[in-house]
Amino acid sequence: MSDPKEKLEAGIRAFCSELGIDREVYLNILAAALSDMIRDTSVLCQAASNQDVKTIQEISHRLKGTSANLRLNDIIPLATELNEYSKLGTESQRYESLSVQIDQEVKMYQQALKGAQSSGS
Repeated sequence: MSDPKEKLEAGIRAFCSELGIDREVYLNILAAALSDMIRDTSVLCQAASNQDVKTIQEISHRLKGTSANLRLNDIIPLATELNEYSKLGTESQRYESLSVQIDQEVKMYQQALKGAQSSGS
């Protein structure tokens, strides 16, 4: 499943089914969360460039939790990996690449959300 909209739809179905909520409610929650995540990934990328481990830990932890809660399954392993590396102080050369990958995934979900909102499917 490599299509961003398909990935998002799978997350929507899982979230709505598990919590028994309406699709539109989820989309509203997701829109607010993605707005925060876009801001976070911008700060995260800067922190990774500066090797600011404390900020990397804080943001990667928040992104890991938010993505897990909202079933954004492509972000979870990236944020988890970055969070673990930053806690252990290892793989600092990976901070930037993981941060960029997370940023790209968040933006992909944001684009897919726009499509889901406009199509109303």
